[in-house]
Amino acid sequence: MTEVDSRPAYTVTSQELLASERDFTTFTGHLLRKSEGDTALILGWQADVKAADRAGVLPQRVMDDYQKQKMFKAADVAAKTAKPVPKFAWSPSKLACFELCPAKFAAEFYYKTVPYQETLHTIWGNRVHKAAERHMLGQDVKDWEARAVVLPYLLLLDKLPGKRYVEHRIGVGESWRPMICPNDPAKPWDWGDSVGRMAIDLAIVNGEKARLYDWKTGKLKDDNTQLQINALIFALLHPEVQEIEAKYIWLKDKKTTGFTLKRSELVPIYKDVKTRVARLKEAWDTEVFVTRKNGLCKQYCGAVECAYCGRR
Repeated sequence: MTEVDSRPAYTVTSQELLASERDFTTFTGHLLRKSEGDTALILGWQADVKAADRAGVLPQRVMDDYQKQKMFKAADVAAKTAKPVPKFAWSPSKLACFELCPAKFAAEFYYKTVPYQETLHTIWGNRVHKAAERHMLGQDVKDWEARAVVLPYLLLLDKLPGKRYVEHRIGVGESWRPMICPNDPAKPWDWGDSVGRMAIDLAIVNGEKARLYDWKTGKLKDDNTQLQINALIFALLHPEVQEIEAKYIWLKDKKTTGFTLKRSELVPIYKDVKTRVARLKEAWDTEVFVTRKNGLCKQYCGAVECAYCGRR
């Protein structure tokens, strides 16, 4: 008869569970038997982890390990884990999602178990962006309600001199080579050969100075990551630019936030962003997406396989 380990299953990682020759007791008092096979053992261990987490007794290292075991959900483990690795790509929003919670990022962009769904907020934001884009391109604007929100700023920006770039899609390759990406409305998914991807709502270049603007229809936030990355890649594409003014325009609060930087001041931003993207790439390549409990877990995360998710 196999000896029973005195530790409950929720205190060990999956690797420890599989390596042990002993049976384990579960949080609910049942036994996980080695004779039942690795797949059944992992599934039982996952159930134990969930039960222990609900009681608030789960060690973080076990939760992190549990998050890596999604592939064991299928009966055919080998076939499930042999699927092709998705193509790596990053953007300021993806980077922010990863740094908030790697497991949330994985569910949305790696495993894609959480499909993208439009909300009333995103629909309204898209309407405002489209109305502003059509105005800046001199096209007929039919959505007067959306344009009214952004019109006072558009009229001011119309007076600024310089060359304009509207809905300017830019990016970098794997070696950080900057490039202008396709902007075909019929193929919005086509970003060419870029790995890092970003879109600038409006850029105006006048001599050695560039102004970058991004419309925001949501709540005002103190995070310049998107502006910094946009400024960095835009500067790489335009070596003549020596100074960049980058601003968010918060339409709901009727405020602007941002910064003005000399070209030399972009060097530490480049080093910082490159390091952060490297961490994301390492997690992508190793398929290690740890959980990070945060304010979105309870109601606003769709990663229901995570024990922290309040919507499962």
